[in-house]
Amino acid sequence: MSLTSLDPIVTDERTPRLRVTRVGEARNDPALRGGRLLSPVEKALSWITNRAGAGIPESANPFARAGAVANTSFLIALVTGILLLFWYKASVNLAHESLENLGFLPQLIRSLHRYSSDAAMLFALFHGVQTLASRKLAGARWLAFLSGLLLIGVLWFDGWTGYWLVWDERARQVALASASLMDALPIFPDPLSRSFLTDGTVNSLLFFIVFFIHMLIPVGFGIFIWVHIMRVNRSKLFTGRTLTVWLGVCLTILSILAPAVSLAPASMATVPGSFTADWWYLGPLTLIERLGAGPIWLIFGVATILLFIAPWLAPKRPVAKTVIDAAKCNGCTQCFQDCPFNAIKLLETDPAGRESEFYAQVDPDRCVGCGICVGSCDSSAIDAPRLSLLDSRRFINAISKAKELDGGPTCVAFVCGASAGTSLRMAPDGSCEALPGYRVVPVSCVGWVHMLTVERALRHGAAGVLIVGCGQDPSCREGCDWTLERLEGKREPFLRRDKVDLSRIRYLRLGSGDATALTAASQQFRTDVLGGATGQAEPNRTDMAEPDAGAATRARRALQGIGVAAVLAGAVWLPSDMKLPRRAVAGSQLVVSFKHAGQHKSGGSMSDDENVLPHMRRPRTTERGRVPVRMRVLVDGEVISEEAYQPGGLFGDGASIAIAEFGIDPGTHLVAVQLADSDSVNVWKYRFEESLQFEPSSRRVVLFESTRGFSAH
Repeated sequence: MSLTSLDPIVTDERTPRLRVTRVGEARNDPALRGGRLLSPVEKALSWITNRAGAGIPESANPFARAGAVANTSFLIALVTGILLLFWYKASVNLAHESLENLGFLPQLIRSLHRYSSDAAMLFALFHGVQTLASRKLAGARWLAFLSGLLLIGVLWFDGWTGYWLVWDERARQVALASASLMDALPIFPDPLSRSFLTDGTVNSLLFFIVFFIHMLIPVGFGIFIWVHIMRVNRSKLFTGRTLTVWLGVCLTILSILAPAVSLAPASMATVPGSFTADWWYLGPLTLIERLGAGPIWLIFGVATILLFIAPWLAPKRPVAKTVIDAAKCNGCTQCFQDCPFNAIKLLETDPAGRESEFYAQVDPDRCVGCGICVGSCDSSAIDAPRLSLLDSRRFINAISKAKELDGGPTCVAFVCGASAGTSLRMAPDGSCEALPGYRVVPVSCVGWVHMLTVERALRHGAAGVLIVGCGQDPSCREGCDWTLERLEGKREPFLRRDKVDLSRIRYLRLGSGDATALTAASQQFRTDVLGGATGQAEPNRTDMAEPDAGAATRARRALQGIGVAAVLAGAVWLPSDMKLPRRAVAGSQLVVSFKHAGQHKSGGSMSDDENVLPHMRRPRTTERGRVPVRMRVLVDGEVISEEAYQPGGLFGDGASIAIAEFGIDPGTHLVAVQLADSDSVNVWKYRFEESLQFEPSSRRVVLFESTRGFSAH
């Protein structure tokens, strides 16, 4: 018979057989195009999560609570940002000075603001990669996936604008990069880059607008978080007390040891050099400089489109939804309570004479097909199409026959498709070379395993029952917790502990990167069972510390927590102050910029003939467009540039605008700039000539405005 609906169900009571060949096929996550490329990433992240959380509660493992850690870090950044307003002055002339020479407390608050923002980005990215690698993006999860992408984008943009507000050399580069990106879009009539040519041209209103945006973004962040978790039941928005204390202490110590400081005040009169930057937010600076605004927008646009259509484009097949037989439902509401995704709703009993007060119904738009509700239902009214409860019971009924065929006791292993056994391959009879002596039943989530199913396996000759759940980043959220509570008799439907030998049941939680640990643990369990060992009176609780742990155990866990905190502190700090590669600019710079409208294009006519009386001249015929404005730049009498700049506007009737940069050796140089706004090739209407002193690594700017003429800065 089949244990999955991927293939036709074959009913054969004599020899029940599995159609799946690998445990991972039982996962109800969508099979993605190119999904094999994600498997190594998923295993690596699972290994990191489980190694970091070995011996400490899951609730205290930052990698298992990456989303909550990101939210808590953002909350710390929000609070410290509000406190900084007591010292910060939102003015382009006073911003840098207001953040310098702060006392201990305001400097600590400022450093906490930076490092908590970096931690928020670190864990938001980790959580995002976790989600993608575990294929949690399609079906009912599409809303959470897309809102998560928006959250990362909003968080990054908030940090980007925050660095602008410091108004040091980093802020100057952020402003210039932002202006370059905006100038590539047909939004503003004048390039924003012209606002950052000299210190006097910096727009104070624009600076205040950036400040206002930075303050307003957290409101949008809160809205996106609400959308992100609206389909999740019992969501853990923030970290628990223990992890919050660890996070706060870690960030505080980091802020004291490596306080956040500004660079020199922003000065438009200097050539931008290399500097250290916060790569969590300012990393794109080097790409913008090297690639230019156009390619950056192209890359960003293509990547955004691909990510936002991935929930519908990537899956090869839809996720199979759980189904409920309303005729069997007794209205116990347990499935409603257990569902982690709010996918089950209770409806009032129809007037057809049903005895129960409610009956359950699955919302297909929210169901992820995890099967947790199958393990909640005592009346067998719920079934997962890809893992038929009836077929699995028939398979388990044949264990006694399997015992005879194997010539010895056989154990049953219920293995989660996202656990350490995801790569296990099985024969049609459920035997597995990597787990000798076992019959493997692959499940989408261990929450699918009903306690009566465990009892059935033991009654039909299984020497022991091994239940293997996923690691500390559960694929289906609460399935592992509910299974453990059912085994312990704390949650209905619970295991009838007086009906079974508890030493013949073992529960493990191992992530997809722990295949070796699974092999060792399974063989140890089988040895304990066959050797008549007492075994464990209770299932393994790998996610919870024992309440009576000794001093040595508590010390070991504390040391492990300190080690994890130190590694994370380094991961936050190192990229926050790394050198940003930049193209070297030798010597000094000459910048020439103008905004000027050329003359209207003329068709030419007899109207220019002076021999014709004025009242007999035909009016000059003109076109709407304007001629390009030509600019020639000479240094010490040598022409270094001569170029025509096309008029702006949709119809070519606007002003021509130019921003030209030239490298120049330090010293005194005779700089001449000539402009022509007509068709006449040899007529230069506007001229500038002056000896300018160029200091090393300095910028001299020559500006031209139609109303004021030339000026040197």
